Amino acid sequence: MQFIAAGALARKATETAKRFPFAILSAVTATTAAVLLVNSQSNSALSHLLMAGMLGLPLVTALELMAKRHAQSGGARFAIQAAGPAALLGPSRP
Repeated sequence: MQFIAAGALARKATETAKRFPFAILSAVTATTAAVLLVNSQSNSALSHLLMAGMLGLPLVTALELMAKRHAQSGGARFAIQAAGPAALLGPSRP
C-alpha cells in the first residue's frame, strides 16, 4: 500500500478546488446543513439547504465538464458554472 506525501495531497486538493469550486462549495453547504440539522427540531430551511447542496454536487460537476468542452473564454465558463447554484438557490414556491 502506497502512501501519498502531504505536499502532493495538498497540491492535488488545490488543483481540484480550482477546477471544481462550485462543487466544493456545494459539498461544504450540504455538509454544514446536515451537521446543523442533526441537532435541530425539524428545521425546514436547513432541510431545503441540504437538498440544494446535495442536488448541486452532480449539477455543478456536469456544468463544469460541459463548460470545459464548449466554452472558450474563462468568463463564459464561469457563467455556465454559476448558473447551477443560481438555479438551485433561486426563489421557490411555498
